[in-house]
Amino acid sequence: SLCRPMYYSYPEKNEAYEYKQQYMFGDNVLVATVCQPVDTLSGVAARDVWFPAGNDWYDMAHLQMIKGGSKKTLHYTIGENCWFVMAGAILPLAQEGIQSLQDKTNALRIYVAPGKGRSTYRHYEDDGVSQAYDTDYAVTDITKNATSSSCTVSVAARKGSYKGIDPQRDLTIVLGGLDRKPASAKMGTAELEVAYDPETKEASVKLP
Repeated sequence: SLCRPMYYSYPEKNEAYEYKQQYMFGDNVLVATVCQPVDTLSGVAARDVWFPAGNDWYDMAHLQMIKGGSKKTLHYTIGENCWFVMAGAILPLAQEGIQSLQDKTNALRIYVAPGKGRSTYRHYEDDGVSQAYDTDYAVTDITKNATSSSCTVSVAARKGSYKGIDPQRDLTIVLGGLDRKPASAKMGTAELEVAYDPETKEASVKLP
């Protein structure tokens, strides 16, 4: 299933059973529910979170990396969500400003979480209507390699097809956890424009 209790992934860890109000959303996202009312003075609510060892986790609300194998008490406002991305993971995002996930769109944003090393992701898509999801579909393989000074993202050619597939695609790469705007972005030898948001610590590059 898409949402899984922690003990599915970490069956031998006591914390996987003790921290009942957190779960895995897919393979790379850790989510915790905030069930406490906010403090009337500070305007925030406390939440205890367990971060499994083996990798670090990027806090999408507070924009900070948290060490795996630790336990933290974090605080959230009513407008913040308690979720964390595995360091270096690649996630698909909808286009900005989308109102309904049922609306067809050819825009795709690929979010790359901060973290060194190599990561892979296979993007699956179908017509979203029929039951032919196991025969009529397309996949796109995406890899990233990151060092302390650079990040290379490779997007392979889309394989497969389905009814109504659009041959063109609006693709944007979003790099998270950056304290400053990257010096440059290139596709081959061509220079690409980089947009940077200091509030979200994200740089985005739209591919031609």
